[in-house]
Amino acid sequence: MSAKQKHSLAMKRAIGLCIQGDVTGAYEYLLRQADIGSEEREFARQLRIRFLENNPDFQINSADTWVQNVVAIYYRYFTCVLTKRMSLDQGEDMLLAELSNVVAAQNIEEAEEKLKQEFHARGYYFLGGKTLPFWGPYIWKAQDSRMAMSNHSRDSGRNNPRRRPTRQ
Repeated sequence: MSAKQKHSLAMKRAIGLCIQGDVTGAYEYLLRQADIGSEEREFARQLRIRFLENNPDFQINSADTWVQNVVAIYYRYFTCVLTKRMSLDQGEDMLLAELSNVVAAQNIEEAEEKLKQEFHARGYYFLGGKTLPFWGPYIWKAQDSRMAMSNHSRDSGRNNPRRRPTRQ
């Protein structure tokens, strides 16, 4: 097997671990590889900077400090669960506790509904929810009518009895 093929396989394996929600495993896998290329070294460096350092520098593209705070809450949640510093349940507890400092809520669904309203008041669109197994927001500033129709269809499907249930 050529060095290029080894590097390609190492990247595929590392990315696969990240997709499975195991960023720490991906980072450790790359460190264990005897001969990795510059692409793999850079990927490992980025994983360390973004997820594994004690105070990662979250780059949030908004001048609104409220938006920055909410996005940072989700970043911290992702960092904790994707590095397995916390279980999913512990991560959800942390997420709810931090979101409750921004909006009063008894559960994440309620918090995200209130976030949606506040984002709208600030000129943003917000779609929360769970892409199993992780909670996460979609936040955007502008949309065209085709996107609005697509989001309307997605939202209306939540209470559709013919909609196929998601597994948890």
